[in-house]
This record gives sequence, C-alpha cells and structure tokens, in this order.
Amino acid sequence: MDNRNEDMVPEWQVKKETNEPEPAPPLQPFQPAAPYFGMSPLSESAPPAPVHSGLGIASFIMSILGIIGFVASFAIIISVVLNSADFEADLDNPELVTQLGLGGIGFLLAGLIMFVGLILGIVGLVQKNRKKGFAITGTILNGIVVGITAILMIIGLINYAAAA
Repeated sequence: MDNRNEDMVPEWQVKKETNEPEPAPPLQPFQPAAPYFGMSPLSESAPPAPVHSGLGIASFIMSILGIIGFVASFAIIISVVLNSADFEADLDNPELVTQLGLGGIGFLLAGLIMFVGLILGIVGLVQKNRKKGFAITGTILNGIVVGITAILMIIGLINYAAAA
C-alpha cells in the first residue's frame, strides 16, 4: 500500500536523495523603494530627455529667412543691372535708383537678421541640457553668411573709396 502512494505522486514532486544542493528559488523582479516626501515615483526612473533649444531653433529659422532675403536682394540688384542698357548713364533714372536702393536695403536687413541669428545660435550652444542640432546648424549658416556679408561690404567700401 505504501508503494502504491509513491506511484501516484508525480515524478517532479518526489524528493530525490542526492548530495546535490537544492536549486535556488527563482529571482523576483526588482521593485524600487517607495518614493519619499516631495519625490514622484517617475523621477528615479530616468532623467528627462533633453529638448531642443528654443534659441537654436530661432537661429536656424533666422538663417533660412536671411538666406532667402539675400537671394531676393541679389536677384533684384542683378535684374536691375542686367536690364539696364547703359548702367552708368541710367543712374540718373529715379526708378533704377529706387530698385537698387530696395535691393541694398534688403541686403542689409538680411545681414542684420543673420547677425542676430548668429548671436542666438551661439547662446543656444551654451545652454545646458538642451539638444544642440538646430543651434549648430543655425550658427554655421549664419556665420558663413555674416562672414560673406562682411567681406562684400569691405569690398564695396574699398571700391567706393577708390572711386571718390
């Protein structure tokens, strides 16, 4: 009768007599401690992901607007010069001078926008815990165009001084 009860017990429940140690109990998943006063349960899980720098985004947008302004200003100036049969004789024409003035003012405004964008990009690069992609792109684009503008203005001033 005793033998019969042993046959009814499943094999995995039968305790075998061996010298091997018993297997360790299964591991329990990690459970963090309860939050203490002033701490939310999510604050320990991971630091917040950095967000894009607002100044960097503004710098990038200003670089795009400045480049569009430069292209439009150059297009106005070049179209006026190319459409004039004798450019130096036509400088007495007020319509031509107005168009050249608008192109020059657009060129200067685009340069001013780019200069402000360059400053915003540099400040965006210095900000901590922010993504810097837009700030880097805006700073590079603004810096290149501001540098080109400075070179063109110097060349223009040299030509103006030489003509006087």
